Amino acid sequence: MSIDTPGEVVLQAEKLRVAYGKNLALTIPAFEVRGRIIAIIGHNGSGKSTMLKTLLELLLPRQGTLHAKWVDDKSETRLVPERHMAFSPENGAVFEDLPVESYVKLWCRIKHRDSNYYKKAGSRIVEQLSVTSLFSKLGRELSKGQRRRVQAAVGFLSNPRLFLFDEPFDGLDIMQSAELAGVMLEESRRMSMIVSSHRMDVVERIADVVVVLRDGQVHTVGAVDEVCAMLCGGSILVSSDIHQRLSLATVVAALKAEFGSCLVNQIGHQVLVTGSEANLDTLARFFHRQQINDIKLDPVRPSLLDAMRYHLNKLN
Repeated sequence: MSIDTPGEVVLQAEKLRVAYGKNLALTIPAFEVRGRIIAIIGHNGSGKSTMLKTLLELLLPRQGTLHAKWVDDKSETRLVPERHMAFSPENGAVFEDLPVESYVKLWCRIKHRDSNYYKKAGSRIVEQLSVTSLFSKLGRELSKGQRRRVQAAVGFLSNPRLFLFDEPFDGLDIMQSAELAGVMLEESRRMSMIVSSHRMDVVERIADVVVVLRDGQVHTVGAVDEVCAMLCGGSILVSSDIHQRLSLATVVAALKAEFGSCLVNQIGHQVLVTGSEANLDTLARFFHRQQINDIKLDPVRPSLLDAMRYHLNKLN
């Protein structure tokens, strides 16, 4: 297979049950999703890491199957973890007493039989993720964010068909997260990725498909806009000059009391209301009862962060 072949990954599950002892962690009767960057999100304990480890065959299902295949215009290829996949685990480590450059060379020798591959075809990845500056450090001297960058670089240097990330932005600052997200988007032209993350802002930027897990089951699947709508309905932006004569804190408190299950956030001199219980009509009637009439109500697309906050609030 040429690494530059256009295509995408397809994940398929059938009658899947994965357990830790007596505790079921994943239960997926039937499932199929395809994309270039697939995000898996959900609350802690929802089954995100379990799904990645099952796909990598690090966990064996109690029943059923979960596998990935690469699909392009000409063929379908079942992906084998040791041949076609790379993995950046949540708590992965770089060898403690090995310099980072030697660690990178080791992986290049294993994957390409050329310890200097990172200086040739792989030099762009090393530079984009700012790994060169870490070459002289030992693995045990790296911060969490630095380990993340090294792990990501090594994975990309492996040229996988499918790169799986478990919390790749944990430990990265805003600039480093943006840099890694940019590399992911660029590399998605030649490989697919599965990203498990709590960073909804970054997921919203890079993912073309989102899978929401809830208590070990697939709750929602779709593009970002579709998932946001399914999780929370929508958002309405409330704006006016009421802050000049009426405390916004008072309005926010009244909205929270009236629409208890909705998210109500003050944004400067505006208020954002997110949730299926609040719509244009109900909000208009609310402000009419409050005798506040110079109000502008604008439907806006909810962010993935707000949609997930609303979804998780309803779980509690």
